[in-house]
Amino acid sequence: MAGIGFEIRKILKEKTIFSIVRAFSYAGVISSGPWIISMVSILIAYYIAGVYFKDKIIAKIEEVSFIPPSSPNSPNTKYSLKSISLL
Repeated sequence: MAGIGFEIRKILKEKTIFSIVRAFSYAGVISSGPWIISMVSILIAYYIAGVYFKDKIIAKIEEVSFIPPSSPNSPNTKYSLKSISLL
């Protein structure tokens, strides 16, 4: 990313509206490049996983609720536990 400022200054020396639009476009494309690459790689991984794990269960989430035996000093409390198990 070093040298981007020099290129933008060179473009802006023309002092026209088109050069300003071109400089801002250049800066936007250069600065959003890593974000776009990250999003594309996440989408590719999502689609590959979708093809590979199609119709397969890879995790099971279940909720277990229980009420402990009440004692004279504690109120009737219901506890809930969520467990995730990878298959």
